[in-house]
Amino acid sequence: MNTIVQKNRGMPCQQSEEISAGVMFELAPTFDLRYREPAASSYLQDLLIDPNYSSRAKGFASGLMLCAFNVQVARRICRDLKLSPNLLTHKRWQRSMKERLQQLEGRTLRWHAQESPVTSLLFETRHYLLALPPALIDELIRLAPPVVAPIDRHGGARVFANHATAFLAHQMRANTKIPVKTLNTTPMLERSLGEICAAYLIMLEPIYEQRKQEIVKASGSLSFAMALTGYSKSRCAQILGGQRP
Repeated sequence: MNTIVQKNRGMPCQQSEEISAGVMFELAPTFDLRYREPAASSYLQDLLIDPNYSSRAKGFASGLMLCAFNVQVARRICRDLKLSPNLLTHKRWQRSMKERLQQLEGRTLRWHAQESPVTSLLFETRHYLLALPPALIDELIRLAPPVVAPIDRHGGARVFANHATAFLAHQMRANTKIPVKTLNTTPMLERSLGEICAAYLIMLEPIYEQRKQEIVKASGSLSFAMALTGYSKSRCAQILGGQRP
């Protein structure tokens, strides 16, 4: 099994964790940049491999924004569903994707062979999503399009990667066509949205806490920075203005 060794500073004993390529793809899929596809999740994978990774490339800022959004959503879903942080189990599966982005309506996205997430239980999560700036919603979905299986006979498409932005699209752009990356086959893989969010907390929360000021700068605007970091307007303005706190 191909593995990626990552030292996660938030893990007990600061031990190195071996992450399978399949699990890494579920948390942060890499796209084929030959087609000028969004690179946010590709840079997020670089951060998972090395939490101190940095780059001057434009796409790196989008990777930091995606990290922050994933953590914000994961925290709330785990609180809503009373889940504890937990790593994903290693599973082999085929990850080849069609070359080009396709378009699907947000409401067609599915998880764990179910019709949709149990949204009636996700009160805090829904409250957070409803408060997001509309421009940030569209930008996050553009930067990290959901990775889905081919459309099933019921007209739904199961999500296998970029879960947080897929959930955002499902909830906030239900009747809007959004960009998706489509797998060539449907993997024999069962993950719930909650499982993914529990893993996001283990893997991403230490990176998020370490790099919040960078996330503010990557966001580029007060409204985006406040939504992604939880900092106050004045604190975000200080950081964006290059002032010392």
